[in-house]
Amino acid sequence: MYFCRPMSEKFSITIMTDPMVWRFLQNSVRQSDGALEMPGTPWYGLVTSILSRSTVRMPSKMRSAKYSRFLPCRIWITEHDFFHYGWQTNQYQEHRFNMIMKRWICDEMLRRVAALRSCSDIAINKAVEHYMISYGFSDEEMNPESMRKAYMRNYRTVEKEYRDFAREACEEAGATMKPIHAILPQPPSRSVYRHRKIYTHRKIKDEYQLKLEI
Repeated sequence: MYFCRPMSEKFSITIMTDPMVWRFLQNSVRQSDGALEMPGTPWYGLVTSILSRSTVRMPSKMRSAKYSRFLPCRIWITEHDFFHYGWQTNQYQEHRFNMIMKRWICDEMLRRVAALRSCSDIAINKAVEHYMISYGFSDEEMNPESMRKAYMRNYRTVEKEYRDFAREACEEAGATMKPIHAILPQPPSRSVYRHRKIYTHRKIKDEYQLKLEI
């Protein structure tokens, strides 16, 4: 969760965002009075870069079909940025904002998948689903199959780099690299459960016999 820096006076703007970007911001940025406290977050500079003070409007107020799925996102900005950069956006700037944010979200998520796979044998689709659930994405907001294909195209080399780095670090420390399932404690075997069951049964029986004798 990201928190904002103090503002002398707050001004809000509304940006049309892709459902993936909207969900990510709603789950990652603190909210107050129905708006996101963006100042102080890593993406606030991107917000200020799309602002404008121009009062020129597009001739048509109809939005293209590409933006039909977009959702309004209300954002707080600082007083300085409101008067210095502006308070208006257009479709081109909103599209640029969403493309950069989607690229950042996918890259961050797939790098975490690569880090997870570098120390375990988890399947790619399972790792993608795990992080989709942790971020709160639905299948309509983020396509897991598209993420898997993007991982296969561009992030297998990243996974290899992570594995090589971990192996070199283990060699320098004089340790052997083990998969994560080998490090975690394993459940006891069925024979252990059977031994515990027999031991417990005999203990209860002996206590019962002792009570009868007394």
